[in-house]
Amino acid sequence: MHPVLSPTLAALLGLSCTQLYAVNDAASRGGIVEREAATAANARLAPDDIVFIDKAGAAGNAEMTTSKLALKQAKGKDVQDFAGHMIEDHQQLADRLTRLARGKKHDLHPQNSPDLKAELTRLSGLKGDAFDAAYIQYQVAAHQDAVHLFSKEAESGNDLDVRQFAAQTLPLLQAHLHAIQQISAHQLRSVKPLPNDKKPAAG
Repeated sequence: MHPVLSPTLAALLGLSCTQLYAVNDAASRGGIVEREAATAANARLAPDDIVFIDKAGAAGNAEMTTSKLALKQAKGKDVQDFAGHMIEDHQQLADRLTRLARGKKHDLHPQNSPDLKAELTRLSGLKGDAFDAAYIQYQVAAHQDAVHLFSKEAESGNDLDVRQFAAQTLPLLQAHLHAIQQISAHQLRSVKPLPNDKKPAAG
């Protein structure tokens, strides 16, 4: 079994789902939600912003779906704990994104892409340490992509509300990425080398 989350890592994840959401939800209530009626006349989104919303919705759905599988098949407590945080955090993000899209007259219906279906099939066939390693690898790559996606939108998005959503969410995604990278590092340190890994004697 992998080591339990370190206090620092646990605190980081705790921050991601409490203080960050308290700040972001307050900003949301004071911004996006209360401005929906006032901005209805100018709600149409630019194509790039629509692409961002759709990609963000799909990414969040993928992270929740794979994490639900991890709750059933992961071996390490740190992996299970991380998966639980992903489901909770990304469900809240999905709710906020859906409200934002609705206010902009855009229907958001995230579905499992062919790539995600293939990944779920692969993960479903794994157990124990093999599953943990594959899930961690997937989440590291997924969060790297998400941080890039949200960073770009926060910097150059056309719609103010969408840009603010990306900027407010980015610290949470960065915290997720840091957490899963820490778990990955712990996992690598916990793997014992096989006898055949020993270097041959000189000469």
